[in-house]
Amino acid sequence: MMRRPYQWIFAFCALVLCSSMVWATPPAPDCEPAEAQQDKYQYLRSLSLAVRGTVPTIEEFQALHDLDDVPDAWIDAWLTSTEFGVHVARSHRKLLWNRVDNRNPYRAFGVTAAPNSAWDQQVVYRGKHVGCLDEPAEFDANGNIVAQWSPTLGAFQEGYVIVNPYWDLDIDMKVCAYNAQEAYMSPTGTECGTVAALADPFCGCGPNLQWCSTTDVGETVRQSMGLAVEKTIERTIVEGRPYTDLFVGNVTYVNGPLVHMWRHFAHRAAYLDRGETMLPLALDPDTLPDLPYTAVDTWVAVELPPEHAGIFTSPAYLLRFSTNRRRARQFFESFLCKPFLPPAGGLIIDEESAKEPDLQVRPGCQYCHKGLEPAAASWGRWVVRGAGYLEPIEYPAFREDCEYCALYGGCVFDCKRHYVTSGFTSKETDFIGWMKSYQFLQEKDHPKVEQGPKLLFQKNIVNGTIAQCTTKNTISWLSRRTPRVYEADWVANLASVFAASGYDYATLVKAILTDPRFRRSL
Repeated sequence: MMRRPYQWIFAFCALVLCSSMVWATPPAPDCEPAEAQQDKYQYLRSLSLAVRGTVPTIEEFQALHDLDDVPDAWIDAWLTSTEFGVHVARSHRKLLWNRVDNRNPYRAFGVTAAPNSAWDQQVVYRGKHVGCLDEPAEFDANGNIVAQWSPTLGAFQEGYVIVNPYWDLDIDMKVCAYNAQEAYMSPTGTECGTVAALADPFCGCGPNLQWCSTTDVGETVRQSMGLAVEKTIERTIVEGRPYTDLFVGNVTYVNGPLVHMWRHFAHRAAYLDRGETMLPLALDPDTLPDLPYTAVDTWVAVELPPEHAGIFTSPAYLLRFSTNRRRARQFFESFLCKPFLPPAGGLIIDEESAKEPDLQVRPGCQYCHKGLEPAAASWGRWVVRGAGYLEPIEYPAFREDCEYCALYGGCVFDCKRHYVTSGFTSKETDFIGWMKSYQFLQEKDHPKVEQGPKLLFQKNIVNGTIAQCTTKNTISWLSRRTPRVYEADWVANLASVFAASGYDYATLVKAILTDPRFRRSL
């Protein structure tokens, strides 16, 4: 059936109107009319979600009914609550990536119930990767373990003993007798709580298996490392300490699993060139509180040595970002808002330039590494692929013994891991005997190694870069959008308010929440 002419006209107009609704650019938020503002109930909900991470209670909605608007006193109370601290700490996960699932510095210290006990020392104990017997162990008159020769397996096997493991002292667990040895010192002179014990048949897991772990224990300790960072952030916010304490402070938090790790695992968590290490220890385990492993939810503040730099020298950060370049890059991208990006045309490196070992001057690479290398040197005394600290007296910038062994052989582990002992070009061999963090580093940048990350952080606190980036991050977190280009003045003003407040994070958050931009409906 044919449509009447006016029907086509109406259809065409409707099409034009719909198209304009779809394709027209919406007005900028600063131009929206006043009626676009959230009403008091919507604003209450937005505030509560932003500050506490939860919707308001029924009682709060009812109390608001007789008020003109959300009272400042409510916002102030929320900004000093534990809920706010927890919410802020969680918001920092995307900035710090503080899960350390990709690192396990104690994976070799496993023990399971007999007869399926299986860990690295089985070869040392029994001559082959076999388990023990599913029968009680026998001991001679001197208390030594009696093992039986198995012609079928071609190995010695012992029985089990009953142990109450530290992760659950109420259970009786069958453990292979060799694994369950409690000696602190073996007859050969080995300290059984150290990595050297892995090759000593007279060393086991210690009393209550304190030097060994299970898969669950390893996961709990790794989670605790990440939670320690969040607890530090939470307490900084709730107690009203300066936000800059996260960068230059020397207070951390430990729970039972972390205390156990520092006291019983850390000395064994060294894998030479195969993996991560906690050595040399970055704190004195004797200064830690007496917490049993089972005190998972008990957190105690601990003051660290002065070389520590807030959360950026925590085991979670150092193990999660295992190279100094990566540690510096994460700081620049997350807390200075300065990502390292290649030039628009990409990296162009010819064959001859590719032979240049110094990335600060290599064509193409220098675009990023001219700034990245000196910044990475700030972590020069923090162990790569580990969380240890190289104390200056024992680990000077230059070691003659490391230079000597590089030329004549016989380098010890410390030289091979922490110092330059080889090179393919004269540029590299010029640094033989020097700590690796000094290689290709200009003399003017040497203080960065010795003074650590604090020097880098202080510079960016003073010049306002951290305040500016923190403001942008906080706007993005609270408003679920990045600041617009035309809001640069607003960001700058907020950063100034933040710095002037002594880096009080609650002040920054309140300034954002009470600004019309936050309240405007989008």
